Amino acid sequence: MNYDQARQTKDGGWHWTTMNDGVVRTAAPCIRFLKPFDYSKPFEPAKPEDIERCTPHATQEEAERHFYDYCFEAENIHENTTANWMDCAKCGAPTKRLLGNRSMSQTIQQEALCDEHFSIETLRELHPFRREMTLMHS
Repeated sequence: MNYDQARQTKDGGWHWTTMNDGVVRTAAPCIRFLKPFDYSKPFEPAKPEDIERCTPHATQEEAERHFYDYCFEAENIHENTTANWMDCAKCGAPTKRLLGNRSMSQTIQQEALCDEHFSIETLRELHPFRREMTLMHS
């Protein structure tokens, strides 16, 4: 199993990281690629000048909060609809609209939300920040 979580850096600060097959790497939002991905060269490794890391966070909670806030940025939220009626997760009203989060997909798949509650703020209310966040993936 692989895990995304805040981990301490060699210098003592904290970053949000991902572990794949035992290798730990800094992950978004603590790392940002400065140029678009070149799909013609999918296996070419990124060069150090193509990457920018944020300043390490002072605490584990700060790194977790950085990731949590990133998850609720508009570009990481996705809308969907379903053919079946569902109850709004906030008020129980019938709806076919879904709002979800790509970055935290292991914990926030999608929530059914009526027109009144269809917002990032409602999604945040339904999924408040929690410390010692760990996301598992294969």
